[in-house]
Amino acid sequence: MNSKKKVSYKDLALIAGNISKLYEEGIQLLHIFSLLDELPLKKEYKMLLKEMEIIIRDGGTLRKAFSKGEGLIPIFFLSMVGIGERTGRIVYVLKGLEMYYNKLQYINKTIINSITYPLILMIALIILVFFVLFFFIPSMANIYGAMGKDIPDIYLKIISMKKFVFRNPILIILQVMIWGIIAPIFIFNIFLRKSFYYYIEKIQVYNLFNEYITIVLMSVVINSGINIAIGLEYCCEGELNEKITKVLRKINDDIKNGKVLSESMNETMMFSKYTLAHIKLGEECGSLDKRLIILETEIFNNLNDKISKITVLVQPLLILTIGIIILSFIIKFVVPLLDIVLI
Repeated sequence: MNSKKKVSYKDLALIAGNISKLYEEGIQLLHIFSLLDELPLKKEYKMLLKEMEIIIRDGGTLRKAFSKGEGLIPIFFLSMVGIGERTGRIVYVLKGLEMYYNKLQYINKTIINSITYPLILMIALIILVFFVLFFFIPSMANIYGAMGKDIPDIYLKIISMKKFVFRNPILIILQVMIWGIIAPIFIFNIFLRKSFYYYIEKIQVYNLFNEYITIVLMSVVINSGINIAIGLEYCCEGELNEKITKVLRKINDDIKNGKVLSESMNETMMFSKYTLAHIKLGEECGSLDKRLIILETEIFNNLNDKISKITVLVQPLLILTIGIIILSFIIKFVVPLLDIVLI
């Protein structure tokens, strides 16, 4: 399989969930793959299932079959399936993976939906600025000339810039790439990376997102019946950001050294007092699996609410920005022309 193909959380959840349900009903693994062909999956995943069916028919394990999906199946997914097969808890592992990737898919969809409208507004603003600078202002300059009036200096500068851009398109594209893409990336990586991560960790939504993903991963591991130390070790192999990976590694090391989960989580400074209280209560009552499920739901609802509030705030700000730009343009360029016409 092509390693450059993009992982689909939706397809992973569908595959894991359906295999677990059919396997739990007593259907043979080989027959399961012929039934999975009816799922609404992307072409790449349908092809992968056919390759997996061949491996299963030849006596291969489910993990070996999934390993054919290089670029489509995350390492974390593979590792968890392997553990599930070795411990005899493959059904619970697959259910946990279904839950995890469904959550990731929902978060991605929520974020995309949240930024789509602001992104459209930004594109509209860029198009508006381009149209004004390269088409509208030159036309207004012609009106000044036709009226026998002196063309304002700012008009002449913009017209001169337009001519330079159209005469040297390759040079302009190179400059945009260098100063708009390459230079910012270089400056960010060399000078701003540490500061960026320092300040982003002060943002409540970012921290809440990290807390949520960490809780979901713990829930997947514990509700799958896998040893938590082994499960967290494999979680660190997943596509996680640096903060979550660092926290999971610390918790994993602490548990191996004899610390209880709540104590280690408290030392990471990532989790809220409410979360820590639930974890401690779960440890004392022997109901950690249920407490994690409760936390998943409550933290997710809180995260979703905060994302919605940010979206509601950003959209009016962008509209206001566009309005200010348009008003500034009218005052700067249109009003002087109207004064001349009225005189």
